[in-house]
This record gives sequence, C-alpha cells and structure tokens, in this order.
Amino acid sequence: MEDEVVGEITVRTELLMQIYELIEETSSNRVDQRQVEVMENEFDKKSSSLQNSLREKFQELRAALALQE
Repeated sequence: MEDEVVGEITVRTELLMQIYELIEETSSNRVDQRQVEVMENEFDKKSSSLQNSLREKFQELRAALALQE
C-alpha cells in the first residue's frame, strides 16, 4: 500500500513538472503585445508616408501631362 502511494505521488509530481515546463516554454515563446503595437504603429506611419508620397507623385505626373496636352 505504501509503495502504491509513493508511486502515485511520483507520477503526479512528474506530471506537474511537465505541465510547469510546458507553461514556461509557452510563455517564453509568446509575443510581447507591446512589441506588436510598436511594430503596428511603425507600419501605419510608413504606410501613410508611402501613400502621401505616391499621391504627390501622381499629382505631379497629372500636372506634367496636363501641360503636354
């Protein structure tokens, strides 16, 4: 009986250790939400800058075409 109890405690302890290791591994692989927000803001700024640049260039090209006509 005592051996069975010790065996059961051992099995449960090993399972708890595996669960703990999985939790640590999962949390270390998780992406930091603040980092994602910073990257998203940077993307938005660059996207906006590119849109403005393209808009200005097309306006210049339209003006140049209008002068040629």
